[in-house]
Amino acid sequence: MSVESERYEQVTRAILERCREQLGYKEVCPKGKIPGETGTEWEIDAICYRAESDGMILVECRRHTTSKIDQEQVGGLVFRIIDTGAEGGLMVTPLGFQAGAELVAKARQVNLATLNPDATEREYVLKIAGQLFLGVGSLISFRQLVQVKVITGNAPEP
Repeated sequence: MSVESERYEQVTRAILERCREQLGYKEVCPKGKIPGETGTEWEIDAICYRAESDGMILVECRRHTTSKIDQEQVGGLVFRIIDTGAEGGLMVTPLGFQAGAELVAKARQVNLATLNPDATEREYVLKIAGQLFLGVGSLISFRQLVQVKVITGNAPEP
């Protein structure tokens, strides 16, 4: 795994932790292995637990910068959800998802999220479940353009 991919996973976990209440998570756990019913272990990039049900949500990060996530990759996450008994999943990537991936995700309780590839724990744009989360690390100032028209002479009384 590349250094960029590992950093993307770390940043994703940190952002999910920061936004967990708004997303309905009570806890965000680090990368780990989970045993499956098939007898294998699955390495998961993060594990979230829902606040309302304690259900386990498997998080997969894919820092693909040249192509969208396809249905095969979402299907792989769906199988890990089934094999581990998780309640659902979340896949995070920079470029988004192909149409087939979106269909599979919708049918099998997988949320799809986009996170910019150069995201940091302080500066990021995360789109997930119809919500937009922004992290801004620098001060942004807004200026309004004001035009003034000078009238010479006597102005009429209001």
